Amino acid sequence: MYFFRDSTGNEVDLILDNEDDQVAIEIKSSGKMNSAMFKGLNYCQKKELKSNNILLYGGSHNEIIDDRLSVLLWTEIENL
Repeated sequence: MYFFRDSTGNEVDLILDNEDDQVAIEIKSSGKMNSAMFKGLNYCQKKELKSNNILLYGGSHNEIIDDRLSVLLWTEIENL
C-alpha cells in the first residue's frame, strides 16, 4: 500500500497491490462528484498503468463509470 505523486503534481491517494493487479484509489470527502475528483485516476488510465480505479466519496450512490473506473461510497471501503 502506497500513494503516487509525480513532479508535476499528478497524484493518487492510495495504491493497493494485489497479486495480479493494482487498485488506484482517490478519496474525497465531498458528497457531490465533479470532474476534478477524477484528475489523478484519469492520469493513471492515460499512462496505461495496469490498475482498477476507484473514487471513494461521501455521496449517496455507487456508480460504475467503465470497466476500470468505479465510484463508491466511503462506507464501502471495507469491501475493497
